[in-house]
Amino acid sequence: MDSHMNTDKHTCESGEVAIWRSGEHFAFAKSPLRHIATFTPLFICCFIVLSLTGCQRTIVEDELAVNYAADDVDAELNFWHGLADKPITSNDEALHGLILLAEGKDAAQSYDQRIQWLKQRNWIEGSFDRPAHEAVTRGTVARVMCHILGIDGGLTMRVLGAHPRYATRELVYLNILPPSSEQQGMSGIQFMGMVSRAEAYKEGEL
Repeated sequence: MDSHMNTDKHTCESGEVAIWRSGEHFAFAKSPLRHIATFTPLFICCFIVLSLTGCQRTIVEDELAVNYAADDVDAELNFWHGLADKPITSNDEALHGLILLAEGKDAAQSYDQRIQWLKQRNWIEGSFDRPAHEAVTRGTVARVMCHILGIDGGLTMRVLGAHPRYATRELVYLNILPPSSEQQGMSGIQFMGMVSRAEAYKEGEL
């Protein structure tokens, strides 16, 4: 305790140690473990519930328009401008942006068409069934990006394919993604930053 502070210490009848410091009051239990013991059953119950239900991903509200005509330049500009303000990027928004990066346009008129187009090229897993409005994971984005950039990765990725985990690690290694895990989401700015670095990689500038 700083000797320059005006500190008084008293023991209350309840067994708590009360400390007054510079006009502030802090109360500490005489035995903090008794509170841990009290809440232990609650912690166990929460752990069991989470184990049974699994993690629930964020649903993105107010999605941007992505099903516009492939030659609508204004709509495409509005998409990129709007994406910069998104705190979370959805599957539909991210996959639309990745197709734009790969092809220069996105002719798909629905999320299902977008998914079918990607599966036909093996850019996403055949079992991929995540909803359009769900927050995209970096692993999903990384897998598609590795295919777009022709990144084969190391031995593990070459043998097992562009699994989201290995694809994410490869993009982190190449500085296309910042250090992160495949389960993390992405904001619009983060997605656009990744696209910018991917373009630099294609031009040999990264």
